[in-house]
Amino acid sequence: MSASVSQQPAKSATAYHQAALPAPGLSLSGGGLPEWLVPFDAARSQRSRMGALTRSTAWNLMLLTVGAVIYALALNAIAIPHGLITGGASGLGLLCYYLFGGLDAPQWVLLFNLPLYVVGYVFVSRRFFWYSLYGMVCTIAAMQCIHYTAPIQDPWTAVLTCGALMGVGWGVALNSLGSLGGFDILAVLLHRKFNISMGGFNIVSTVGIFAVGLAFWEHQAVLYSLFAFCAASMVMERCLGLLNQRKLVLVVSDTPEAIAKEASSRLHIGCTMLNGQSAYTGDARKVLLIAIHTMKLKQLEEIIYDLDPNAFTVTQSTLNVLGSRFSTPNEN
Repeated sequence: MSASVSQQPAKSATAYHQAALPAPGLSLSGGGLPEWLVPFDAARSQRSRMGALTRSTAWNLMLLTVGAVIYALALNAIAIPHGLITGGASGLGLLCYYLFGGLDAPQWVLLFNLPLYVVGYVFVSRRFFWYSLYGMVCTIAAMQCIHYTAPIQDPWTAVLTCGALMGVGWGVALNSLGSLGGFDILAVLLHRKFNISMGGFNIVSTVGIFAVGLAFWEHQAVLYSLFAFCAASMVMERCLGLLNQRKLVLVVSDTPEAIAKEASSRLHIGCTMLNGQSAYTGDARKVLLIAIHTMKLKQLEEIIYDLDPNAFTVTQSTLNVLGSRFSTPNEN
């Protein structure tokens, strides 16, 4: 890998981010900002308003409510009539409902959730706890109120429809600052106390629940449930991506300064320069790190390859982007 050597002094890692937007103390009044910086200030103001909205209590409660209702609809309208189970505390509750009866399905789900919240109140953050408690209460209430049974006879149609609805419900709720409860509380606790991967715990717990189902419930229903869970996981990932339209782009180029300047000028975005090194030649290289909205991604690619046809880019999805250029976490 070859590299060109610049005669200009290297800029700091935040130089291009700082250059892209005006200092917080500058004002548009009285000609306080140069004309070329006006679009940056407007973009920053818009992102600040959007960040305030997504951190607001009303927005998060709305996401949790919608997610809980959709998830409860999937359970009551399709999963329970077809004898399907899910992962987490809801899966254990449904399995006990099928095997033992006595309580209705929402009561069994509540029974398995309560101990988790007792532990979670002590060990997880108060904000996550209260939002997740609200999500769980909404789920139980929706299950109690929804009495609709979907007129679906074909098992595979039921599996795919149930999985899609569950995935949408999970995805909408997880875009909030909480969750719908269940094993999410336990996963956060184990990650904080014992550094156990949350994804790994969710996989192990789900496999355990389906193993118990195979031992005590109808094998065909459990296998259908496994396919529904896989469909739900894929739909959930898509929902998380739809509500978070930011990509992270890494650019290795012989002309990083020109690309950064053009992207900042045309797209009103900030670029961070990282110090890199070629593993093959040992030459020092500049790597551009850019967080960008999906709508501007193609424009950025045009800028990159117009200036350097041999540039190397890596684009990946993000789960969340925090900071003054996009959004800021709530400090309360």
